[in-house]
Amino acid sequence: MTQREWADERVHAESPRLTVITLSKGNQSVRKKDYNYIDMVRPLEDGSLEVLYQGTEKGRQDKHLLDAIDNSHPFKVYYREKRFSFKELGIATDVTIHTPRSDGQRLVIRLVIRNVVNRLVPQYSDGFEFARYKRDVMIHAGVLGREGNQQLLMKNNSLFNGFWSTV
Repeated sequence: MTQREWADERVHAESPRLTVITLSKGNQSVRKKDYNYIDMVRPLEDGSLEVLYQGTEKGRQDKHLLDAIDNSHPFKVYYREKRFSFKELGIATDVTIHTPRSDGQRLVIRLVIRNVVNRLVPQYSDGFEFARYKRDVMIHAGVLGREGNQQLLMKNNSLFNGFWSTV
């Protein structure tokens, strides 16, 4: 195991600063509004994954993503198909701006996950209907305790968001 691989493995256990990204394939309906996400996950030749994550339409939370990139935060990345549990893809430490926000263009960031995990997130939130899969992700990532108490202070607390950051 190389030094970089070791550091990538340990970053989630030792860093209180992180950003959690959730990707969902396909159309999502939230608060009676439909969203079509064009996030992309593709394998690279070396076995790692490249993820293109698209920011929100209005970009109100872009600052948190940009601050996390500027501060070299690790990004925990989770993926799912609509109506199913999330899978943890892994931790991205190679994160850059792919497409800056401009008129009519959402911010797109590029994340590379070198040590791909690709394992199903356990279901911790039995009995919860509201955003239960995202709640499971937040417990798995260490942001929430199993009882739902906040373990890490995040800048955005809504489970409707596609990402959360300690920046």
